[in-house]
Amino acid sequence: MKNELKVGLTSVAAVAAGTTAAVAGASHPAAPAAAHPVDTGYNWTGFYVGGSYGMMGGDLAWESGNEYQLTNNYLPGVFVGYNQTLSNGVVIGAELEKLFPKNGVTGATSNPNDYGYTSMVDAKFKVGMPILADKRLLLYGFGGMSSGRMSASSNTQTYMAYGANYGVGAEYAITNNIHIGAEVIGRSLDGYTTTDKPYSNQEASLRLSFHF
Repeated sequence: MKNELKVGLTSVAAVAAGTTAAVAGASHPAAPAAAHPVDTGYNWTGFYVGGSYGMMGGDLAWESGNEYQLTNNYLPGVFVGYNQTLSNGVVIGAELEKLFPKNGVTGATSNPNDYGYTSMVDAKFKVGMPILADKRLLLYGFGGMSSGRMSASSNTQTYMAYGANYGVGAEYAITNNIHIGAEVIGRSLDGYTTTDKPYSNQEASLRLSFHF
């Protein structure tokens, strides 16, 4: 009889212990495994400033004929802009750049030291897509408006030219702050001309920028 009672008590104790453990487990579930953050690559959003250096060819928006072709066109410049990365990964942005041309023109009737652009301003609106696994290389296209100040007769006469710009570029983030890049831009400008025909020029430049 004692043995049967002992076995019965032992069984009840085991059932009670199991029930208590189950209740404790339900009250305090095991902590889930820590989730690892997903690396979405480099984020292009933010302001930036930089400098550029390029060369320009084409026609001066001065008069009709081919005697006002640009040559020796070295263009140091500075720029400021802002990029925004959209939820689908597309990067949009706006930029303002000022160039300081060191140039003249060639031709039978033109003095290369007498005619040329003395400044150029480009306002650009761009759309691009980052590529590579880390999203550090951005390929983009852009379009906008340009203006240029021209001088003649040893800077005794100045005129303005206005028109559109368009082009493509590539930019690589060396670090989170330092970027290098290259652009090719075309401009179609109308200025002091004897016809209504706009004059075009093309520029290729290298760029260095700091991103905040």
